Amino acid sequence: MKNTIRNTQYAILITLILAWLILPQIAQAATYYVDIDGVGEDGILGTADDVISSDANPGTSEQPWKTIARAYDSSALTPNVGPGDTVYLRNGNYGIFNERNVTRTNWITYKNATGHTPVFAGIAINNSTRINTYLKFDGIKVQQPLPDPMPPDDGYNHLVGYIVHFKRTNYMDIRNCTLVGCNKYLTTSLFMVDNSSHVTVHHNDMSVARGGFQINLTSDSELTYNYLHNISEGTGIRILPGNSNILVEGNHLTDGNNDKNDPYYPHLAGTGWHQGTGIGIRSSNLTIRNNIVHDIRWPQGMMFYGIGQAFHDITIENNLFYDCQEFKFYDCGTNILIRNNTFVGEVVRYTTRYDEMHNVNVTNRYWMPVPTLSMYSGYDGNSVELYNNIGIGYWSMPDPTDPTNLYQENYNIIWSKLDATNNTKGAHTKIVVWSSGGLRGCPNYFEDIGYRSSTPEYNYTADGTRPFFVNPGFYTGTAQGGKDKGKFWDYHLAPGSPGINFGAPEVATWQEVLSGRVTGPSQPPDSLGSVGPDGFIRNDGPARDADHHSAGCYEYGASTFLYGDVNSDGEVTAFDAALTAHIAVDLEHPDIKNRAAAEVSGDAEVSAYDAALIARRAVGLIDKFPVE
Repeated sequence: MKNTIRNTQYAILITLILAWLILPQIAQAATYYVDIDGVGEDGILGTADDVISSDANPGTSEQPWKTIARAYDSSALTPNVGPGDTVYLRNGNYGIFNERNVTRTNWITYKNATGHTPVFAGIAINNSTRINTYLKFDGIKVQQPLPDPMPPDDGYNHLVGYIVHFKRTNYMDIRNCTLVGCNKYLTTSLFMVDNSSHVTVHHNDMSVARGGFQINLTSDSELTYNYLHNISEGTGIRILPGNSNILVEGNHLTDGNNDKNDPYYPHLAGTGWHQGTGIGIRSSNLTIRNNIVHDIRWPQGMMFYGIGQAFHDITIENNLFYDCQEFKFYDCGTNILIRNNTFVGEVVRYTTRYDEMHNVNVTNRYWMPVPTLSMYSGYDGNSVELYNNIGIGYWSMPDPTDPTNLYQENYNIIWSKLDATNNTKGAHTKIVVWSSGGLRGCPNYFEDIGYRSSTPEYNYTADGTRPFFVNPGFYTGTAQGGKDKGKFWDYHLAPGSPGINFGAPEVATWQEVLSGRVTGPSQPPDSLGSVGPDGFIRNDGPARDADHHSAGCYEYGASTFLYGDVNSDGEVTAFDAALTAHIAVDLEHPDIKNRAAAEVSGDAEVSAYDAALIARRAVGLIDKFPVE
């Protein structure tokens, strides 16, 4: 009885603390409802809770507005949406959200009402000059309609534009949305951000287009934890010139395949059809981490494209690439950090008579670079660093015996074709080579990685060798639906893998490395997380430390990630709830160590609800979070 009273008292106290933290931030905010079809709260037309929607209504749940135009803050009617307000949208198609030249000082949020999926035909924010727009879209489905009239299926390009386009706009946020193009050859790109700043694109399902995400002349922006798929060989993530301080983190990019049977496939010569890159880079000052790119038919998995100048201040860490081809890091300048990635070059899909007779396919597989590294003219590689990577393919580095090449590489494991350039610079790097007629070096590492010509499934028992990965594999077929198309293979390190604790034992953030505070080989403090059944990458990768420092993107072992433990002290307490309340209203606190742990509701957003759930867990009222 005393415990129950005490828990209740604690819960009341925590609730008061949360209210004290949050209510001042939202006291002036108002909420409005738009219900274009009058479906009511249950979202079904023709039931008892149907409503009469009208733009003359006050915009309440019982008397909602009818059109999205009424919910613009430029509306001449009252009440009027203002900065800080939230507009809830119910089921229905609201057309294109189109705004131009509206300046704000605080956010307006357009969000799906609980249990509803409102649909836009597109989102276009196109300003004459760069201004602070402060718009947030949350939980909306953006479905691009087919053009009317339909273009001819004549083998030429007939592009109809972007699904979402932000131009000259600062402070934009789109999250938890579904973006779907009308056709993978007609939709130009899923998302374009141009000449903007402080743009957040978070946890969106994006599919069916020629290209994925493009960003140009933009600064201080984030593309995080999105799921991009069903893209027809345009670049998946294209980082164009002129960007600065861009974070690309936690994105799952897959199924970038051509469908030559599609009537709008531009098959004629001279159409300008271009096979792009998984992640194409044309800017400096970027962080690309914790992404997974696989099952794409593009020439490059990742590439630095020539821009007529050197690349600087780029971090590439904890990424997994497979079922794609080359990884080219050209024109490096200074502060280039490439560590703890797993690069698996695309398998060559044919075998020789020798291979078939001997049940191997050695000579002709994995000949693509993983990676290629080169310096821009006038740069010597100083502060260009490659550590703890796993690569399967052609290893192409500047001559490590040349004393003028000052780049650093160490603790890498590479399975590469036997070649005169297979020299290692780092004392701890291991290069496993093959040559015509059989493997050389350390065949036990990758002999049965899953790519045998007659036994494509992963199987070490035949040779009695140690497994390296849990269940690696590859794509075996054509772009029209060959075997294992789109299968998600498991590149976690297997028990006993030589990659376990192979990497450098020093742990440091990329900021510490690029700033020069930490020098020499190091590992990031986190590792790549798991993938949920919805296709999104979770932020639950095991932490790295002096006792856990494996090569590649995945740290070996079970995740030690603890939801609700925002201050990373190993337990969930009322203090974590208070810190979560800070995050919910964009307040900083020095004890916030793990923001990802604050999102416990499973809706990909930190809110007062997450703080309340953590408070309940802290006093024992619940023993599990919805996200778990």
